[in-house]
Amino acid sequence: MSLLPAGRDRLAEEAAYLAKSHRRVKRRPHAADIMKGESFFDAERRESRDVWGEFYKTEWQTPEGLITGAELMSALRDHLAELQEEQCCYCRQPLLKGGFARPIEHVLSRSEHPRFTLHFWNLAVSCERCNRLKGKTQSETFARSLSSYPGHVDFISQYHPRLHAFDAHIKYAAIIQNGVNIPLYAGRTVHGRNLCSQFLHAAALEMTLLSPKSKLYGDVTTIQNFIVSHDEAAIDRVQAVQIALIEAMVNAATG
Repeated sequence: MSLLPAGRDRLAEEAAYLAKSHRRVKRRPHAADIMKGESFFDAERRESRDVWGEFYKTEWQTPEGLITGAELMSALRDHLAELQEEQCCYCRQPLLKGGFARPIEHVLSRSEHPRFTLHFWNLAVSCERCNRLKGKTQSETFARSLSSYPGHVDFISQYHPRLHAFDAHIKYAAIIQNGVNIPLYAGRTVHGRNLCSQFLHAAALEMTLLSPKSKLYGDVTTIQNFIVSHDEAAIDRVQAVQIALIEAMVNAATG
């Protein structure tokens, strides 16, 4: 079964990563060989154990100098963030600089599926908030003994940021006014609705409460409940009200 949706070439996307697998150009061929040797694309050849911390600390001596696991992870983070247009894979907020601010996210958790802790298609880049709130949350129940990584059609209820198109599953809008940021999310599919209910609505609420003006808990909860009840059409209505208010303000200001 194909790993990717129609129109995407798995081998081409893997090759694009390998071409940028180290920040130093001369070390990239050696870094690519290391990742191939680590079976980065072939989970069936890996042991079913969590090697994330071990890989981070590993060092390899190459003709172009020492390559460390930390350097390989940094280059991987750069590549994934570029694929995501420097946005969080879940909430779509801009990613901040620094590893802590944009952690590498394991779509299938390390504890439940240790075989995939160092697998190209199981990794994305999230913001610190979504990474923290998501935790071990996952909608799909795959057997721990699973050896090959599931394809996009196997994720029947869980949104996968590497295999699914965000806009196909989630509608996103934001109200930003006078220092207050209110992100709004509505699920378009079961995948999107699960993502929203599991942690995306909580992330939106946290973002709003951390805005410069944060005495909005009750109002935001009301809006979010309205969206849950009416799904994506609710965002269209909220946006329409916002546009009408802005137009009214402009008309009043210009006479």
